[in-house]
Amino acid sequence: MLRLQKKLKKLRYKLNITLCKDGNSRHKDTMLTSNTDPGREAQIRFFDADFKQIVRGDYVICAATQRKIPIDMLRYWSVDLQEAYFDAAAASHRRAEIAAEGT
Repeated sequence: MLRLQKKLKKLRYKLNITLCKDGNSRHKDTMLTSNTDPGREAQIRFFDADFKQIVRGDYVICAATQRKIPIDMLRYWSVDLQEAYFDAAAASHRRAEIAAEGT
């Protein structure tokens, strides 16, 4: 039992997980809350339902807000423009910018 507890402690440390008193776990997303550099920027090729990392990295830069987006949090992008967006609002804002430039 003690060996299992030690393994769980190491695992919690590696994953940066804290356990609540009721036993539920909460994941601390250190990449979004930390002020330290999360790593290096990735270069990505966007497709309709997926993307492929051309150059491996930890994040991409939002084309509208210039915020860092961790790769595992990337949900919004434009295939036509090959740009990543932090959230739906940033994607809509960027589309409006592009439409305004075209008129």
